[in-house]
Amino acid sequence: MGKKAEWRVEKSLRAWHRLLSAQVLRLAEQRGVRFHRLIEGCEIVLTSKYASVGGIPTASFGSLYYLVIFLLALLSITRKEKKYLLSASKLTLVGFIASLCFVFLQLFVIKAICLYCMLSAVTSSTLFILGMTVIRRYKKGEDSSAGTSSVFLESAIAYSDKKD
Repeated sequence: MGKKAEWRVEKSLRAWHRLLSAQVLRLAEQRGVRFHRLIEGCEIVLTSKYASVGGIPTASFGSLYYLVIFLLALLSITRKEKKYLLSASKLTLVGFIASLCFVFLQLFVIKAICLYCMLSAVTSSTLFILGMTVIRRYKKGEDSSAGTSSVFLESAIAYSDKKD
């Protein structure tokens, strides 16, 4: 598997992880689950008036965002077409702006910090940086995946290549 495919797998796995995290938050909020004291801020954030937009929990929007990123990255891998990776890369701007807004609300309006929300903001920011790198390299005509794969993925891919 080439570097480009490795990078796409990594991006897909990150999006899938964030999708699952967003689903946990959404389900916990729906069921009224109390969080451990360490992350008490999550309960405050999830019960604030900013926890939903038009009656839809913001965690659901996060789930949808990460699902779309995951599916676009997956399509990019399976169909080997750059347009899906570029679409995912452009979409990361939406996640980044939303994360900035949510972090602002938590810090200055709600005055409570949700650990899961902050992890999501870090993930969205990371995806944004990777997405902008892909776009920049695409515009320059470079390989958009160069230098972005992780040691873990390289090891896993090397192992799977040995099995074949």
